[in-house]
Amino acid sequence: MVKGLSEHDYQQITDFYNQRFQEKGHDIASVGWRDKASQWLRFDMLFRDYNPKGKVILDVGCGFGDLYAFLTQQCGDDFHYIGIDISSELINEAKKKYNQTNADFFVGDLFSIADFTQKDIDYAVESGMLSFKLENNDEYAKQIMDEMFTLSKEGVALNFLTDQVDYQLEKNHHYAMQDVLLWARALSSDFALFHDYPLWEFTVKIMKRR
Repeated sequence: MVKGLSEHDYQQITDFYNQRFQEKGHDIASVGWRDKASQWLRFDMLFRDYNPKGKVILDVGCGFGDLYAFLTQQCGDDFHYIGIDISSELINEAKKKYNQTNADFFVGDLFSIADFTQKDIDYAVESGMLSFKLENNDEYAKQIMDEMFTLSKEGVALNFLTDQVDYQLEKNHHYAMQDVLLWARALSSDFALFHDYPLWEFTVKIMKRR
């Protein structure tokens, strides 16, 4: 099985976000978020019951890298952030905004991260990257979860749009919670699903047993 996006999906997503950036500039709407409050609520869920202080954090589909600001608020500069995204426009902006010694940004996908960094990753997160409708969303999302878990020493957290909604936008894919839980359970018995926050989505955290 080929890992990662098909050539068609890769081009479709990069074109979509690069064009959004050209239209909206460095704005939270360019990466699909309604406002900073909801974006940071997602970050809170990703780091629920996990302390990033002193850790190497991988942000998959990082957009403008705004998770870096969240982590700074949580633990000063005592962490190392690695952001990757397939949109060159978004990564270029992230490099300008968060030009710090404890931050690295790369254009590329998760399956080529070894080409970018030699750092050991403690915890990997994904926020919103898996919502775009693809040729095979479930297969790709499971590949992403598996790869993140393999790369991380301690664990991962990912969020997904829930299928428990009244309507769905044509460009989005919504996930069944029971399917995602099965993927998580196949990786570790130490997992949790959070659905207790006021957004139409859920967050899964999977930790490695020590």
